[in-house]
Parts: sequence; structure tokens; C-alpha cells
Amino acid sequence: MKEDAMNCKGTGELLTAYLDGEVTKEEKAVVESHLHDCPQCKAELESLKVTQASLRGVLTSMADEVAPSPEVWRNVR
Repeated sequence: MKEDAMNCKGTGELLTAYLDGEVTKEEKAVVESHLHDCPQCKAELESLKVTQASLRGVLTSMADEVAPSPEVWRNVR
């Protein structure tokens, strides 16, 4: 049981990097193998995906609100 907890802990530490595509091929294989057999880590990954999508939406909306006006761009040119 302790070995499983370590696998979950190690996998949990890699989930954000995995989601962002920032893991090595070896790490990706280990994470995917673990996710195949662990519903808790799979649920954690899904939760991270939802959070990431929500944050992207908020940041995109905020960026749209602070985008320079066409007048500013004319002045820059």
C-alpha cells in the first residue's frame, strides 16, 4: 500500500507538467501507466484540466479588456 501512495505522490507532482507537455518521454510513460490504473490520479488530472481551462478563459477575457484601442495602434505606427 505504501508503494501505491508513493506512486500517487510522484505522479501527482508531475501532473501539471504532464498536462502542459513539459515532461520527458520517460516521465510521460510513467504518468500514463499510473493514470491507467489509478482513478484518483485520473480524477486529479481531470480537475487540473478544468482549472487550467477556466484560468485560460479568465486570462483571455482580461487580456481582451486591456488590449490597446485602434487609436493607440494608429499612434504607434
